Amino acid sequence: MKVLILDTLYSNFLNKIYTENTFLQEYEYEKQFRYLADLLFGTSDFYSSNLEKLNCESETLYINVNPLQLKWAQENNIKINFLNKNILFKNYQNRIIQKIIRKNLYKILEAQIRFCAPDVVIVMDPVLDNDFLYSIKYLARLWICQTASVLAPLDRFKGYDLILSSYLGYVYNLAKKGFKTEYFKLAFENKILDKLQLKNRNIECSFVGGMSGIRLQPRRDLLSGILKHNIKLDLYGYGIDDFKENTKIREFYKGPAWGKDMYNIFLSSKIVINNHSMMFLDKENIYANNMRLYEATGCGALLITDYKENLKDIFEIDKEVLAYKNVDELVEKMKYYLNNENVRKEIALAGQKRTLSEHTYFNRMKELRKIIGKYL
Repeated sequence: MKVLILDTLYSNFLNKIYTENTFLQEYEYEKQFRYLADLLFGTSDFYSSNLEKLNCESETLYINVNPLQLKWAQENNIKINFLNKNILFKNYQNRIIQKIIRKNLYKILEAQIRFCAPDVVIVMDPVLDNDFLYSIKYLARLWICQTASVLAPLDRFKGYDLILSSYLGYVYNLAKKGFKTEYFKLAFENKILDKLQLKNRNIECSFVGGMSGIRLQPRRDLLSGILKHNIKLDLYGYGIDDFKENTKIREFYKGPAWGKDMYNIFLSSKIVINNHSMMFLDKENIYANNMRLYEATGCGALLITDYKENLKDIFEIDKEVLAYKNVDELVEKMKYYLNNENVRKEIALAGQKRTLSEHTYFNRMKELRKIIGKYL
């Protein structure tokens, strides 16, 4: 069985990487891909590399990285009508230009799928146009879409044979709408600890994540509430422009942190604060589901996360992670565990042990193989 992973990377991340490393777009395809994957952003190549360990041929494609895709086209003699390596990741307002870019990238992607000849294709977000998806469905036996962020319009899922989601609210609701769905949790990649060294944990408390947009307003309120108690909280992420110049958030903001930079922060933190964004489909927002649950614990920091109904099914609360229901409870726990090092380390170590034994991408790929076998 051969599995092809179609992944996308955040445009802000790509802009930063290609702007700061202008040499990168000149690299040959494999070297350029390896450079990006080794930055450890998102799921990197964690799916394909762990499937390979299970004797399942697999490959990951970053389908929205224009210079990378163009390099593949060049090396494989795919003729492109209008697209060049200098067109990076700008938000082009002109619909004609958008259409031309998308058409050429789809041409490259179709050639890649034909070349890989997969049995299964997993699209990590419903980014493919329906017309394109239907035109290439015959190239694989099973098409899977994975989704866990803000839910796309339901018609974007109609071309897929199966939907995977780490967010239980989506699993239940999509099933009610008639879609074949499976619950598939996120994970942590063990090799991160081999690539990065454990730090001295000189950061007392940290938060890494987005802070802009209406669905993150509760998170902004939470962070502001923490800082009112004069707790030192190092803030990293995007969306700082949503805050006025004289706010305390800006005082504690350290800049964006992607991939390796984020993991180094977690490896340096005594406590990592987690807060889930609001999911539009589930206004009550009652389910635990984000990557920080696994990234922070995998790096050995004490995770304090907002309480969710299914959190107890992922970690043992108060023994492997801590949970809070409001800012006052969060602040109280932050203060207590900063002042009680032995207890803090004990819970952090237990959380890391749980993640490294159960919540790894290797274990998830075992689960994925079973799911694929069920639907094939």
